Amino acid sequence: RADLLPVMNAYVENLRALLGREPANAGAHRQMAESLLALGREADALPHLERALFAAPTDEALRFRLAALWVEQGRFAAARDLLDEGVGL
Repeated sequence: RADLLPVMNAYVENLRALLGREPANAGAHRQMAESLLALGREADALPHLERALFAAPTDEALRFRLAALWVEQGRFAAARDLLDEGVGL
């Protein structure tokens, strides 16, 4: 919805400021990724998904979301490997 766009953009800027102060904050990276995905900014969301998963490697939802994004980008082998890695965790 277009009326939520300014709110979402402000939220992203607040998260950006938080990550500037706390770059290892996995929860903020996850929220940033989800917010950017909701805004259709997949390329911008990618590093945040990767950082969040690095901080929480057993998080199946994060692993699946990152793999799904890689599939959308045509990175099929990377997505398969990521999901395979998660099986043993």
